[in-house]
Amino acid sequence: MRWFPLTFLLLSSSSLYALPKEGKSTEAVSLGFFLTVTEDCPLEYSTLKHGLDGEFLRARILPSKDLDQNLSVYVKCMPVRSGGSIHTGYAINVDIRFGTRLTSGENVLLETPNYGALLIGGTTDSARLYFTNYIKEGVSTALTDYLAENIDEQKKYSNNSSHFLLQLMVLRDEHNAINVQKDLTERGYNTSIVNSPDFFRIVVSGKAKEPGDVVKIINELEEITGSKAQQIE
Repeated sequence: MRWFPLTFLLLSSSSLYALPKEGKSTEAVSLGFFLTVTEDCPLEYSTLKHGLDGEFLRARILPSKDLDQNLSVYVKCMPVRSGGSIHTGYAINVDIRFGTRLTSGENVLLETPNYGALLIGGTTDSARLYFTNYIKEGVSTALTDYLAENIDEQKKYSNNSSHFLLQLMVLRDEHNAINVQKDLTERGYNTSIVNSPDFFRIVVSGKAKEPGDVVKIINELEEITGSKAQQIE
C-alpha cells in the first residue's frame, strides 16, 4: 500500500480556504492535492488516486503539490471481525478537508467543512465500489465549493484590497480558545484556532480595502478582548 506522507495541524474556520492570490488568473485554476490511504484498506492507492484525479479533470482544476491551497484526502481503514476472527468487512474513516500553510511554515487543515464520513461495508467488490464512489462524490462536492468560492471572491476582488492575518492571543486552555473563537465568529470576524501541543493560538483573517482597515480591526479586537493583536501578514 502506498502512502503519501503529510502532517497537518488543525485550523478551525467558518469558511473555505479558497481565496485567489493577487495577480493570479482565474483561467487556469489549480489546487494542491494530497491523498493518504492507510494499510488494511480494501482500496488501492493508485486506483483511488486515478479516480480522484478524474474529478479534478472534470472540474477543470489542475492538481498540484501546492501547500498554500490544497485539498487533503485521508482514508483510514480498520477490518471488522465477527467473533474476533472472521473478517466480515471494514470501517473506513474518510477525511476530506481543505488546507493551507501559514507564514510561519505550519501546515494546517480547516476543521470545517469536512466532506468525509465514517463508512461501514463488507468485503465484496460492490462494497469497494461503494467506498470509492463515496470518496469521489465527496471530492467532487469539495471542488464544486472551491470553484464557487473562487468565483465569488473574484467578483468581490479589488486592486485596493489586501489579505491580512492577525494573531490575537495565545491560550493554554482549549475550552477558553473555543469560546473566544465562537464569540468573535458570531461578531462577524473570520476567526481561527491554530492548535499546538501546549497552546492554542487565536488568529483573525480577512481583506482590507483601505490602508487603515487593519489598524481599525486591531483596535476593535482590543476593545472586545483586551488583547492587542499582532499582524502576521
